[in-house]
Amino acid sequence: MYNDMDNNITIDDLNEFRFLFNNNYINSNYISDSLIINNKWRKLWMNKIDYYEYEIENYKSYNFYEVFDYFIGLTEIGIQLLYFCNYNNNFFISHKRVSMSMKKRDLYNPLNIVIDKYERDYAEYYKDVFFKGNYINIMDYIKNNNIEDLYLFFVRLLYITPFFDSFDEIIRKNSSIYNKKIERVINSIDLYVIELKKLYKYIYMNNNILYIEYFSI
Repeated sequence: MYNDMDNNITIDDLNEFRFLFNNNYINSNYISDSLIINNKWRKLWMNKIDYYEYEIENYKSYNFYEVFDYFIGLTEIGIQLLYFCNYNNNFFISHKRVSMSMKKRDLYNPLNIVIDKYERDYAEYYKDVFFKGNYINIMDYIKNNNIEDLYLFFVRLLYITPFFDSFDEIIRKNSSIYNKKIERVINSIDLYVIELKKLYKYIYMNNNILYIEYFSI
C-alpha cells in the first residue's frame, strides 16, 4: 500500500478508501458541525451562483460567456432538487476535491477531509474523468461501484465542478490555461448530459424525483 502513495488515484483507490473508512457511518453527535457538508450543498451553491453571476460581467469577451447561463441553469436545477431531499444523519468521510491527478496519499490527507456522503467522491471523480476526455457509461459506473444514494449522486453531478473551478482560476489569475480547460468542458457537455439523462430516467422510474422535462426527452 505505502509504496504506491505517489501514484495518481484510480476508482479502485476510492473503493479501497470507502472499504477502509466507510463500512459504518459516523455518528454526528461526535463531530464538529463545521465539518459536516452534506446538508449545506444548497446554501453553498446558492452563494457560489450569486458570486459567479456578479463576476461574469467582467468576462464578456471570453468564449464561455454565451454558455455560462447553461451551466448556471444545471446548478439551479440541483439547488431546487435539494429542497426535496430527505437528509439523514448517516455521514461518511469524504474529500473536498477528488480528481484523476490526485496522488493516493492525498486521499488520506486530513486537510482534504470533509464529512459528507461518500457519493460526493464518486460524483467528483466521475466529472473529472469525463471532462478530461474519458467517456464513462454512467449506469456501468454506478453498478461497478455500488453507488446507493442515486438522488444525491445525480444532484451532485449537476454542479459542473471542472467548469466552475476553472472559472475560479480565471478570476484569480486571468490565465488562458483555464480558458482552454473550460473549452474542453464545453466541448464535452452534450455527451455528459446524455449520461445525466440516462441516470435521471432510471431514478424517475424507480424512485421519487420531480419530473423535469429537459432530462426526460
